[in-house]
Amino acid sequence: MTRGKQLEYLPAEVLDKLRAAVLDGSKVRHYIEGRQPERASLGLRQSRYEASRPEPPELIVETPSGLKVMPDADASILVHRWIGALPRDVATDERLWVALSHGILFKYCALRWRLPEDTAKARSRITERWFVGGKAGLRRHAIGRLWWGAELTVSPWKRDVRLTDWATADEYAMTKVLFRLQDAYQGLIERRMGWGELTRTTVLKAIAEIEQRALSAVDSAFCKRLLKQVNLLALHTELEALEPTDALARVRQVAEACIEGRGR
Repeated sequence: MTRGKQLEYLPAEVLDKLRAAVLDGSKVRHYIEGRQPERASLGLRQSRYEASRPEPPELIVETPSGLKVMPDADASILVHRWIGALPRDVATDERLWVALSHGILFKYCALRWRLPEDTAKARSRITERWFVGGKAGLRRHAIGRLWWGAELTVSPWKRDVRLTDWATADEYAMTKVLFRLQDAYQGLIERRMGWGELTRTTVLKAIAEIEQRALSAVDSAFCKRLLKQVNLLALHTELEALEPTDALARVRQVAEACIEGRGR
């Protein structure tokens, strides 16, 4: 496979300048209007890491009703395949993700995370989606969330041999489940509960099973109930220490209770 171009990052001083211009409000209007910074002003530098594929993915599609972004699951897979695997110190470097959200993927960010006209509200969303801030910052960043969502769910059986029996032909099967419901992403990727490989995969597998049974219960309300109950279960049961079949049985039981309305 032909390797891609070297990934770029922002110099720290440029990143600080961009963030300051948002915080003081002087450049908020630029983001609201979708005015991308000139490439020369970003001072992008090449890292020593190459993307796995030659060209960045097209995350915007043209439809009869206008331009639209791809569904998050599709975008996540494309971004992950393009960037490829990264060392953790690189994958947690804000300079990489801010370079992408202000550079070649700026238009995607602007279309996916449309900003309100209110300056204060827009500023809050910009700092969350174009920059990395707060405890879950990397996993809320417009591009970082796509890569991390796939990175933490692609072929989990390759990272944990206990999950070998759960292997599927589709290496991104769990990624697709993750992004079907925003609440699943928030509960499993942005919060500590989903940091464990077995816990995260077990919950996604349980959701997938319920979806396959064509139950109407797989919606936002169900997902919130399930994650709440799994979180409570994890307070007194170390799910990561269980065998996968035992962990899945526990989560299935919780899921069935949520379907029947017993999990609140």
